[in-house]
Amino acid sequence: MINVQLFVIVPTTYADIQYLEDYPASLWYKFCMEADSVGYNCGVMLILTLTIDRFIVFLNKFGRNNRFIRSIALSLLSWIYGIVIMVFNNVYGVIKTYDRENFSFVVLIDHSKPQAFPFITYTQTFSKVLPFIILALYIFCIIRLKKFSKQKSLNSETRKVEKTLLIQGIAFALFYEVEALLFYQRDFIISVIGNDNEKCYLVVLNLFVIMFTCFNSIVLYIFVDRARKHLKGIITCKICDNKSKIKSVKSVPLVIRKSVY
Repeated sequence: MINVQLFVIVPTTYADIQYLEDYPASLWYKFCMEADSVGYNCGVMLILTLTIDRFIVFLNKFGRNNRFIRSIALSLLSWIYGIVIMVFNNVYGVIKTYDRENFSFVVLIDHSKPQAFPFITYTQTFSKVLPFIILALYIFCIIRLKKFSKQKSLNSETRKVEKTLLIQGIAFALFYEVEALLFYQRDFIISVIGNDNEKCYLVVLNLFVIMFTCFNSIVLYIFVDRARKHLKGIITCKICDNKSKIKSVKSVPLVIRKSVY
């Protein structure tokens, strides 16, 4: 998602359009758009699968010993879903492009392919319904949290890990809920703020998308103690190395040479 911001939105918004007339037809432009679509669909499905994983744990109907296998399977499912959607987009002629006048993405549909319309209906309906499904599943997990904490079969470390993953998933879901609300309730929001403020709304939407992308990148270091300690150790070691280099430079003896005439 960052690549489309850097290589599509920024240059096509601020650069002189006469120098970029052929850019939308370039292979790099299309690659950035496809990568953005794959990233979005993979991310959405990953949030859903993470929610399902938390639901499975707190439902307490399946074993927790196969967490690693389950995580791998759900991650693969997310990637497969994103790639399949990309393939169907190209097969049905669904093309995403950037509208520099309105600071927003526009989906162009090949009207010669009637299969494109049911496909678009599915993707839009899925994206609109998904936030409510995720919210319902996490409400169930929160309700079960107290009962889950009292299970004697789990040690304190396991309970801590599961609770941390639950909080991490809720944070993901809340970000996605807000993004989906801003994106799919566009007509309602514009009717409230007025058409004159539509560009301001689109700017806010893009900023929130960037924030969500950044959050996805740093979430590991927010919720996972081991990752946070590892990062802290790397930073500390580099600082120590720099200090030791400075000290070694300061400790080099100075040799004063006297000129003899």
